[in-house]
Amino acid sequence: MRVAVAIAGALLTGCSHTAVLLEADHVSHASQHAPFTREPTDYGYESLNAGLRWRPVQGLTVDALEGAVLNRHYCDTNSYGAMVGPREVFTARVTYEIQVRP
Repeated sequence: MRVAVAIAGALLTGCSHTAVLLEADHVSHASQHAPFTREPTDYGYESLNAGLRWRPVQGLTVDALEGAVLNRHYCDTNSYGAMVGPREVFTARVTYEIQVRP
């Protein structure tokens, strides 16, 4: 609900965003999966996120997303897979893209 309010607020106030994002993520270590290990572990999590993207200058992208972890809740550790604490997850990402071919 907070995500929808934040996105609606940004859209209605005229923030200079360039895109609305809907994203599904899997976050983990590549080394915890086969063929990199013979003893795979479950230290990752999956999430659904929504957010906004800004492109202030060419090549630079700023993303801000809010979402929820989809893994089941483990009461003994108060965790959702590898995410300890509440189910809510915030992601901020700054990317600079370098073109190698025009």
